[in-house]
Amino acid sequence: RGKRSGPIPEKLTEILELFDNMEGTEKMYYDEKKLRHKYKVEMPQMLRVRTYVVRGLNVSGVHAGFGNPYLYFKFGHEQKMLTDTKKISEANPRFFKTDEQDVMLPQQSKFEFGLYDSQGQEEDFGGLGNDELIGRSFIDLEDRFDSTNFKHYMKLNKVPIEYRPLKQDTDAGGTLCKGNLEMWVEILDATTAAERPVNPLVEPPAIEIELRVVVWTVRNLSLKLCTDENGLQEESINFRVRCQIDSSVYKGPENAKTQETDIHFGSTGEGEFNWRFVFSRIAVTTGVPVDCTLHFTIWKVSHEGVVTGTTRFMMCESNLETKSYCSKTAARSELVEVSEEIALQNTELTKLLEKEAAGLDEGDGATFADDDDESDSDEEGLERKSKEIPPAALMEVLLQAVPQSQASSSDHKVGVGREEPNRNPVLLHPKSGRGFREVFKETAALIDGVMEGFANGKRRCKILVALFLVIGVIALLHYIKKNDCPIIQANCEITCPTCKICRDKQDVKAGRLCYYGIVGVKSCIANPYCNIREAYGKCDEPSGNKQEQQEQCIAKPPDTTVIQTQT
Repeated sequence: RGKRSGPIPEKLTEILELFDNMEGTEKMYYDEKKLRHKYKVEMPQMLRVRTYVVRGLNVSGVHAGFGNPYLYFKFGHEQKMLTDTKKISEANPRFFKTDEQDVMLPQQSKFEFGLYDSQGQEEDFGGLGNDELIGRSFIDLEDRFDSTNFKHYMKLNKVPIEYRPLKQDTDAGGTLCKGNLEMWVEILDATTAAERPVNPLVEPPAIEIELRVVVWTVRNLSLKLCTDENGLQEESINFRVRCQIDSSVYKGPENAKTQETDIHFGSTGEGEFNWRFVFSRIAVTTGVPVDCTLHFTIWKVSHEGVVTGTTRFMMCESNLETKSYCSKTAARSELVEVSEEIALQNTELTKLLEKEAAGLDEGDGATFADDDDESDSDEEGLERKSKEIPPAALMEVLLQAVPQSQASSSDHKVGVGREEPNRNPVLLHPKSGRGFREVFKETAALIDGVMEGFANGKRRCKILVALFLVIGVIALLHYIKKNDCPIIQANCEITCPTCKICRDKQDVKAGRLCYYGIVGVKSCIANPYCNIREAYGKCDEPSGNKQEQQEQCIAKPPDTTVIQTQT
């Protein structure tokens, strides 16, 4: 009260100095008028909140595994269940959701958002009361709107993206992070909201890729597991290569997911194919992990092309991961090409080779997993030998990833296998494994034996061989047709004019008017299908008119062709 005489206390001096160093915003809290003006006049009572949610990251279900997440927003006590954003069994759901909401301050300043796990069926959402909360996060809208940094970013229209943790309360009283939401929030007053339109989020379109795989050759194919009916190892086999695509983003035809080469016959461990596999429409979307794997297998087949032989049909297999090539092609919009030699494996063959490398007897039933009594030195030696085990086969391939728009154009389209258009690269027909001797091994061996006997055998053998060849030629001539009869026979309709008048037209097609030329044309008179009267007894062209000519027939045929009498 009144004026104080004497020096100012030291403590009060420190407070005054602190107040003088404060910025304008901080001084406001010590000035009742400024504080009231800010929150009663300057602060709007209604704000426009725009929420942009891009996707969820590593979102788990309520309890375990994948859930069926969908978004929810809560402003104060007003809650919005965005069931249209539901995703089925997704760990990284892509929402691309834009929401706009008017809120009142301070009643709705607390913004709560998160994910619910739908417990309904796929075709509907069931009762929302059964859905459980996965996790949630909070934003104080009033504090954020009043933030100097946030106002700066809003003025530049460059609000930073946030990765908000989704936290779930635990029974122990703590919290558990169930994933994250990639999102950002804009807060505007009424004037700014009218001037700045909302920009809805749109999911970027997928870029389609076409994978082309050319199988050149297969080498060092092990035949140890290929046995015949007697359990003996086969010296040569017929085999083909199969390729199957395993990808959730493959949009091509279902019947093209598994493709096969032609058959290489009579292989002793080497194979030539020059065959192209084509897998179209692999959708690559920005920000979405690409899963695309090619599964190669080699199959032992019969001459007819079906899996046969021993009980082990698939000889070996390998996987080729292609997601990096697809991503590069989608990003660059250009061809990505790489050549590789793929090692194919067979677990059973590897165990067999490991046993042989370790010097174990195959029939003793010992396995490496059960050898607990081996010394450390033996285990190290076994591990060293296992690393030296060769693969079951080596396959040389060429992989091409092409943008689908380019691959479908007339100038760049290619065919499957060696079909047209055959280009980029041109695939030639294999020089081995497709000849007569490889396809028909037994027949070729028989012919070789006959020719060898004919060349080196005695006179009797040569005569028998010549006789068999003559019989074979005669039998073959019976299968070659001319004038509805085998080429080795004549036709009564042509050589016997009377038969042509009296015969039944259906008998010509049935081959009933055929005879061996060595017998003579008189056999046509005795042929019952010629319908010639026995009293007439000749094949000369009958004279007279139509009625007189038909008198030489036994019965009037259904359809008779009359030869005009010569004048």
